[in-house]
Amino acid sequence: MGLITALNEPVGKAVDVERALGIDKSLAWQIYRISTATNPLVEVSNVPARSSIRRLIRAAERKGISVVVTDRVMQAFDEFEQFTLMHAGDRDSLVSMVGGVVPAISEAMEEKIRATLYRHNSHVWGIRATHLIRTGITFVDPTRPDMIRAIGIVAYVGLQRLRRTAPLTIASSILSEQVAKQAGATESISGAYDGASGMRLMREFCSSPLPTLTPRDQVQGGVKTDVNFPMVAKADAISLYLSRLVPEHSAQPQPPHGINSIVHTPTEHMVCELLVPHGWVDSGKARVKIYGHRQSPDSVRECRPEDVLPQQESVVYMGASTCVPELPGVPRHAEAVRSAMDELGLHAMFDVFRCIVKYPVLHTLVDLRVDEVD
Repeated sequence: MGLITALNEPVGKAVDVERALGIDKSLAWQIYRISTATNPLVEVSNVPARSSIRRLIRAAERKGISVVVTDRVMQAFDEFEQFTLMHAGDRDSLVSMVGGVVPAISEAMEEKIRATLYRHNSHVWGIRATHLIRTGITFVDPTRPDMIRAIGIVAYVGLQRLRRTAPLTIASSILSEQVAKQAGATESISGAYDGASGMRLMREFCSSPLPTLTPRDQVQGGVKTDVNFPMVAKADAISLYLSRLVPEHSAQPQPPHGINSIVHTPTEHMVCELLVPHGWVDSGKARVKIYGHRQSPDSVRECRPEDVLPQQESVVYMGASTCVPELPGVPRHAEAVRSAMDELGLHAMFDVFRCIVKYPVLHTLVDLRVDEVD
């Protein structure tokens, strides 16, 4: 970039630009990134606003840099703005378009965009959480070694209502009609496993007092249950842990092993964890995909290839252990999982996988899978 060359000073990092021109740290960082980029498209999101470019020009003039150089900078910026207006309409759209062909920019901007969606959806729907956690455990039944079973743990952590009329709804696929109606309009779910759904509140790990549950019959059949709790400040946000013992039995493993969940609540972190008996799977073949379907959100459960979103996430193999490791930001999570496993007499070694998606998009599905050992 002519401007940087015209400084006639060594520039090896952003602070050198800041010091040489006497500009603020943010603008110096943007100029340094653009001037040193091997692929300028990667830095399209870092092009300063027009007001910042004017500040840059004034700083350069004070430094005694030739007007020929500063005019060239202003001309380049004007051409960039014209290109943006003609081909994209606005800066955000340009970033999205470039992100489709330059993965690095997509990854850099993706989280920022999703964080904005999280804040806006929290306002629209009147509810939010810091963590939504889904933990799936496949195990050999200690009482029947020829049978394979599974338990799922569902957790809402840092759950906060921003509007009195915004309930949390648990679908009938998670909470059975029998269990929901045990609660009536003012009582909480029984602590014992229900024979139909195997679902229960893990009282020790839920906030006190427990929320009230209101079942609602659905036109298409089944029941959805509203989890009602008062509006609270963020510091008083509640935690809700439920576990579900899958009633179906299997005599053989059913690969690939996995867990998935649709995001129904605005959240800062979506955590998916999978525990499989040690040695059953190849830890190098774990993967995660994000599915979305604009016209029919519920169809994401089909996990069709054409519904895979270009969002890049990763699965971490946490090693072989008898439980999940600690989860940052959720101090009692490992304890809750251990408690559920202890009740079932599960003390064997498991291969543990974890995926954390920051600011997941509402109505998308996070799908974590791992293949068996060849």
